[in-house]
Amino acid sequence: SAFNVPAMNAFISALGDQKRMSSAFGAVYSAFPLGLVLSPGVGSLLLTWLSIRDLFWFTLALWTVSTIILFPLKRQPPREVDSKAPLLELPRSSRELTILAFLFGGAAAFSITSPSFLPLFLEDQLHLTDAHIQLLGTVQSLGSAIFAILLGRWAATRNPGSTIAKELMLVAGGALGIALAGSPLLVVPMVFLLGGARAPSYVAYSLLSNMREGKSRAGQFGFYLTFEQLGLVVGSFIGGFLYASDHTSVLITTSVLFVLLAALAGFRIRRGAATSEVHSK
Repeated sequence: SAFNVPAMNAFISALGDQKRMSSAFGAVYSAFPLGLVLSPGVGSLLLTWLSIRDLFWFTLALWTVSTIILFPLKRQPPREVDSKAPLLELPRSSRELTILAFLFGGAAAFSITSPSFLPLFLEDQLHLTDAHIQLLGTVQSLGSAIFAILLGRWAATRNPGSTIAKELMLVAGGALGIALAGSPLLVVPMVFLLGGARAPSYVAYSLLSNMREGKSRAGQFGFYLTFEQLGLVVGSFIGGFLYASDHTSVLITTSVLFVLLAALAGFRIRRGAATSEVHSK
């Protein structure tokens, strides 16, 4: 299903307000975690009326409808720069390389803990039941949706680098708080903060959409999305080794990495810097 993500980013960058692009990305992508908040409750309710097999058919119908409603959207025809673009369009400026490293590192830091090892930690260390863990998953998804919207709005009117840095410090505090909290009640707000871990990537893609003129859509999004997905794979691989040695180490490592990413964002990510560099050349 991730085949459509570069196309979705291209639609947002073409149709959104160029001055508030981060807000547009945040608003659109907040729908995904919001769906994760609602879907467990809706699924449980439907199971009282439908069999599991019928529920799969219902899911397929929703998937089909969600695809069909995209067809009336304004057509975005291929551009000449896209057809002439090289197969592999590498980042050119230091700002683009910074965002590439940021996306990879953010995905890796997130996947060291979530989604695989946080539920295991809650079960092994806090002895929570499956129902409680699912409820905390809903809290995390709610945090992801809220932070995606708020961070997008804040980054549209403030320095995006410092805004991302402040938000990532909250995320790092959430990860560390989960490791230190001894009570399920104290874990709830920490899990909510950890839910904001993916929000900065939406701001990063909004910056890429305006970063360099003459760049193909594949160069704007496809290359970076690929490295971001690689970060998820690498993070999950590292998380498995860490969790096997010490359960708490996954959260501590995640917290440290997010602090480092906050420093990277605060000092290196700026709006429109790469575009001005190209124009000056």
